Amino acid sequence: MVLKMLDKLTNVEKLTFGPNILQVISFFEFLHVPFPSIKVKDLTVETSMSPFETPGTIIVLQNSPNLKKLTVHTMDFAPLLNPLQGL
Repeated sequence: MVLKMLDKLTNVEKLTFGPNILQVISFFEFLHVPFPSIKVKDLTVETSMSPFETPGTIIVLQNSPNLKKLTVHTMDFAPLLNPLQGL
């Protein structure tokens, strides 16, 4: 479901990724699921810079060859839950 959603976003010029989707993308990287190249030119990343979001952030940036503007909004790590907790 998430991959289908991401596939539909490959041609948008302006996009915002929040911490939850960054965590999902990080998990996909762990599973070796390929991330599509996106044509975004203006990207906003909302992140707590947690180790659960960092791989996803890197993947998004590596797969955004047309990126012209990057905006990063940081937030507190405390309110976010560890997505791997309880596994």
